[in-house]
Amino acid sequence: MVSKVLVCLALALLAPASGARGERPATDIQQLGLEDLDPADAIQLTTKWLEQQDRRRLAWAAFWIERDDQFQRVPQLVDIVARYNSSAENPSSSSNWTDYDAALMAVLDALIYLHADVPINEAEALYGKFPVQALILLSRSHDDTEKPLLRILDKTTNFIDWLAAADLLAAKPPAGFAARLLKAIAINAALPLVCRGPFQRREPRRPPLS
Repeated sequence: MVSKVLVCLALALLAPASGARGERPATDIQQLGLEDLDPADAIQLTTKWLEQQDRRRLAWAAFWIERDDQFQRVPQLVDIVARYNSSAENPSSSSNWTDYDAALMAVLDALIYLHADVPINEAEALYGKFPVQALILLSRSHDDTEKPLLRILDKTTNFIDWLAAADLLAAKPPAGFAARLLKAIAINAALPLVCRGPFQRREPRRPPLS
């Protein structure tokens, strides 16, 4: 399971800034007690907040889904992932972190915690921004993940990701798998230089003992 520390960080990033004089807004999480909200109340708020554009509320809804084992919400979370992947707000090649990214981290954490089966095309599409979560979701899939894992294996520049993809593929090695592994291996050797030329220093010959 992805560390809850990441989710807490995401929620903190989405929290509104305090006022100029240090006042806390009326919706502050400590004032509302959202983290310890009663499950019955959390379920009601989850229904309202899942489909809203407010990224902070979406993150809290995902937090309650994970905390309260709301397995019935998994299809909605999968739909949110699909919308994220197809959204113009998802520049997967960009290293910039957005509120949408932070909210989706909470969604992915809930899906992983609930052992949800996410479609492999959606899981693979997450790799650019969420490589760890993408690999975990692919490892949990009941579908054939050979092709997406091979694509990750071929394109990744991160050794840990490469090792994880290779380990998952090794359970049922595809054709050419060994060749792909050997292609990524580089052997460096240092050999001593042995000179037998005319300038090589030679030890003087000793006369034979009489």
